[in-house]
Amino acid sequence: MRINVTHRNGLVSDALKDRIDKKLGKLDRLFEDDVEAVVRLSQEKGARNIVEITLNLDGTLIRAEEVTNDMYSSFDKA
Repeated sequence: MRINVTHRNGLVSDALKDRIDKKLGKLDRLFEDDVEAVVRLSQEKGARNIVEITLNLDGTLIRAEEVTNDMYSSFDKA
């Protein structure tokens, strides 16, 4: 599985990147190698941390989005 992480308003910390790789890496056993996971992180006013996760499975999209006050919590819930 290829994991692409982007942050709209800044850089992704190494700790958060490692957590994303560890959690999404568990999905490797379920999908083939050519699956791409796109993780978009963004922060808005009012301490809103948004995480969007999209998996592209040969034309079928699986998408999750979560908004909380903590980026780690948003990712875990998504």
